[in-house]
Amino acid sequence: MKRVLSVLLLVCLLAGCGAPPATSSSPATSSQPVSEAPVVAPVPEPGIYLADSGQRLWLERDGTFLLVCEPSRQFVPGGSYTVEEGILTAVDELFDETYQFRAEDEHTLTFLKEGSTDFITQQSGGMELSATPLPDGLTLEWMDADAWWAAQTEPLSGFYRADKDRQWFICLSAEDHTFYLYNNDPTGRTMSGTYVVEGDKLTATTSEGLRFTYRIWANQILAFIDEESDSLPLWHFGVDVTAQNATNENFHWMNDVACRSYFEDVAPPPRLTQAEMLDPFNYIDLYDSCWHYATQEQRRALEEIPQVECCGSPMMGVYARAVLTIMGALPEDQSRLTLEHAQTSCAYVDAQGYEEHAELRRALLEEFNVLAGAPDYHGGSGTMYTIWLLNDEGTEYIRLSMSGLVTYVNEVTGERMHLYPYEE
Repeated sequence: MKRVLSVLLLVCLLAGCGAPPATSSSPATSSQPVSEAPVVAPVPEPGIYLADSGQRLWLERDGTFLLVCEPSRQFVPGGSYTVEEGILTAVDELFDETYQFRAEDEHTLTFLKEGSTDFITQQSGGMELSATPLPDGLTLEWMDADAWWAAQTEPLSGFYRADKDRQWFICLSAEDHTFYLYNNDPTGRTMSGTYVVEGDKLTATTSEGLRFTYRIWANQILAFIDEESDSLPLWHFGVDVTAQNATNENFHWMNDVACRSYFEDVAPPPRLTQAEMLDPFNYIDLYDSCWHYATQEQRRALEEIPQVECCGSPMMGVYARAVLTIMGALPEDQSRLTLEHAQTSCAYVDAQGYEEHAELRRALLEEFNVLAGAPDYHGGSGTMYTIWLLNDEGTEYIRLSMSGLVTYVNEVTGERMHLYPYEE
């Protein structure tokens, strides 16, 4: 009997006997609703993001970025980026451009044209650089920056501009490994030579024997290595006014089309014949041409031409008589202009009845140079003028202005006299 009761009790328990009936409002098992975990927007990992069409976005861990846009391959240096709710906003602080990308995951970005400004044509260093806007929906995939950079060693042909004070430029031709170096000097003076690439270093050697070494980054950035280089020159109106070191100066690649145009524009200046050196119309280009073809000894002499107080700065003109004497176009004992010769020349030119200032000035230049060979100085800032010294000390001189005004000046006595037009 006990065995039968035990069996019945077990069956009852298994069948739920004695338990309150389950209802829809009172479930058999009580539980709290399960809340979904918040969705965390992806954050892109720093590195190189590369599109199939060639555009590249480089995100650094310090919150800065670099962007290369095809087909011009314009490099945009200097900018910062932020990531909020999966949207990466990169701001180019130099050109005031904004680019937005959506992070699909930590290794994939999609360009958002609606939140971006166009990558428009820009003016830089006197060159017009164009670029195509990034297409909407462009996908860029991540790759390890160190691995990508390790494969980029041979630098691209083109302009490389210093990114600090932006005054120095180096232009490379990968075809023959030649280069030009200049610093935005208005006269266009350059240094040129050849370069070699060994590993991640580029060594450029000028025809004067100066050496500049750069570390190559991603074949579009040249990092100037100060301790392995001579000082970079700084020219102003053709004169080497100082030589400055450029510690940590980086040169960024700009545009290969502009570089090819530049190589055509800065072909070596023509070698002037002696007659062409003496032609007043060639005074502006005289220093540059003579420097290019001068010997080392002549170049040292050209650099050491003393400035005369009554004349202008060598940065604003040319000491024509001294240059021509150094180059052998004038004898060292060339006679100087005299007051009497200047007065006679003015009377002769006046009798010719010139109406145009250019013709009048040209005639006066030629008449004065019959005796003097060349003026001591030709140049000026804003207004051009020409000066002939009447003595070695420079205390007496004749000054010819752009309008044809001829003035005699004696610094010792204070005398000033207009020789042409005549004073009444």
